[in-house]
Amino acid sequence: MIPTLPIQRALGTTAIASSGWRSRPNSRGPGKEMKFVVDGADQGSTPDASLVRLLIRADSLARRLVASPASNLEDAGAQEGMGAPYAARLIRLNFLAPDIVVAILNGRQPVNLTARKLMTDTRLPFAWPEQRVALGFA
Repeated sequence: MIPTLPIQRALGTTAIASSGWRSRPNSRGPGKEMKFVVDGADQGSTPDASLVRLLIRADSLARRLVASPASNLEDAGAQEGMGAPYAARLIRLNFLAPDIVVAILNGRQPVNLTARKLMTDTRLPFAWPEQRVALGFA
């Protein structure tokens, strides 16, 4: 069995089913746009699209690596349309604490946490309590 990474648990179908995610058509017409709503989440908070996009790209890169164990980060990054240095910075986002991922998806991250900050801080700790401190969640 392949281990599930924290971001996969937060973005995967298990997390979506258990956390109350559902899709709701936008008022612009059926099938035109979809909005994800988390039951119990503050409906006034808007997720930062750049941060969410980073989490999705990181998850996609990790899934590509898991699906093709013989490939390396450079090859997987190229298949995802990114260079090796960017892929190396992006892959580490798969190890963010699950509560940090959920906060980002709900738009509840600290004001100073931006996509740029998340990608340029190459010394992000692996320990979840230290991540919370480094990213302003604690």
